[in-house]
Order: sequence, then C-alpha cells, then structure tokens
Amino acid sequence: GRNGCEPDDFNGRTVSLANDIDFGETGLNYCFSPIGTRETPFLGTFDGNGYRIMHLWQVYSRYVSDYHYYFDMGFFGYIRHAVVRNVTIDPTSGIGSSANDVDYYRGGVVGFADSLSIVENCHISNSIGIHSYGGGVIGMNRNSTVRNCSCGGPNNSLGSPEEAGGVVAFNRSEAGYADAIVENCYFYGRVDPSYSTWYLGGLVCYNETVTNDNGKRAIVRNCHSTPTSDFWSYKEYG
Repeated sequence: GRNGCEPDDFNGRTVSLANDIDFGETGLNYCFSPIGTRETPFLGTFDGNGYRIMHLWQVYSRYVSDYHYYFDMGFFGYIRHAVVRNVTIDPTSGIGSSANDVDYYRGGVVGFADSLSIVENCHISNSIGIHSYGGGVIGMNRNSTVRNCSCGGPNNSLGSPEEAGGVVAFNRSEAGYADAIVENCYFYGRVDPSYSTWYLGGLVCYNETVTNDNGKRAIVRNCHSTPTSDFWSYKEYG
C-alpha cells in the first residue's frame, strides 16, 4: 500500500507508470507479489502509459515456488470496479499452474477482473507459455470488459493440461449482474497440445452465462486468433 506496510485498495485514485520497469536487470533480486487480493482488491485506476514491464514472470518463478497454487496471479492479482489500461508486459516466462484448483486464476496482466472492471489496451509481447487456468491477458473476466488487448509473439505458446485461453481463460457473466465482454482482441502464437490437453481456446477457453436473470450475457466479438501451428486437443478446443 501507499504507506509501504499495509494493503491499500487505491479506491478513487489513479496510478500512472512513468518509466519502464525491468525485473530482470543483472544483479537484482526482486520479490513481487501481485497487486490486489480477494481480501484487498485493487479498486483504482492504473495507467501504464505505454511503458514496458519486463521479465515479471522470472520474479514470480522465485516468489511462488512453494505456494503458487493458492492465489490469483498476474501483474494484478485481483481487481474489482477497477480500470487497468495501456499496460505492456514482456514476461518471457510461463503463465498458469499445473494445480487442480480452478478457484484461482492466472493472467499476463490480471489474474481475476471482477464486477464492472475494465481492462483495455493491454498487451503481452515476446515469449510466453500459457498453462492451466491461465489466459494470455486475463485469467477470469467476470461481469467485466476486456477490449483492445492482445497476446502475441513469435515464441508465444498455448499449451496446457487443461483450460487455457490465448487472451482470456474464463469469460463469465454471472447472476445477471453485468455483461462479460471480450472485444477487439487477438492472439498470435504457437499451440502446443498433447493427448493430455483438455479445453483450449485461441481467444477464450470458456465463454459462459451463469444464472441469467436480467438479460446479461457473456460476449466475444470483433476478435481473431492466428495459431502458427496445428490446433487440437484431447477434448474440446476452438
């Protein structure tokens, strides 16, 4: 948080990035935990101003080696009623988990975007591997909007034991609260399936409307996916 000690939800505040951030600089040993948790969600606005965040997942590989199954993971872990925009991340490592615990989600920018959040103009570039319960940009987009975002690069790969999406893993409109929207987004990269792979989506793995009482629904529109390899899995894929 702002005092350097206690969590802060940044409600009503805007944070703007003013420089590139490189977590992989020689000789530096950063420890970074995702911004926002389910206990203290990020509620503010974050503007990356087009600066780059590099080697972030190298930090995660150290930080979460013992207990990485047990929280939402991304540059932001959990956001609610928030705006995240103009973020470019060069991760050069993998997103996701091999754990059988779908209660937690992984995304290159946001693990879990909830309740009227907006994630826009965010991009994952260079090399990234997307694994279980992971999305290239967002793990879970619930009752929120993802637009003008991309995950693409010559070394990108989408491959998973189960349930992964090139841009969003789970796009869910729930309880008639709000539409869940993925629009104007794209994925470009290699697909690495196997006979142990279940449920892959070049853009979105699951697009689902749950308990629709108010005409709200899960929507994917004006998007495209360009796989650079064969696309198949043991179970459903698309």
